Amino acid sequence: MNITDIECHVLVAPELREDATSSSQDDIVVLVHTDEGITGIGETDTGPWLVNAAIEAPGSHSMAMGLKDLLIGQDPFDTTALWEKV
Repeated sequence: MNITDIECHVLVAPELREDATSSSQDDIVVLVHTDEGITGIGETDTGPWLVNAAIEAPGSHSMAMGLKDLLIGQDPFDTTALWEKV
């Protein structure tokens, strides 16, 4: 099984208050698709736009790639190899 695509979905509360410290105002959901039709779903409670940028960033050379470019084609169950690649 290999990763074929990674999608990011930034979720923002309709009435976002930038002066509030509540982390429940925004979030990111990440979908990891595989060549076997299985989709993994993840979520993190950190700056969603930062996570989105780290995943979606286009590569400029072999040492400057977004996570999406690094992880496509990899086995999602080989977590040791994934961490070493990242």
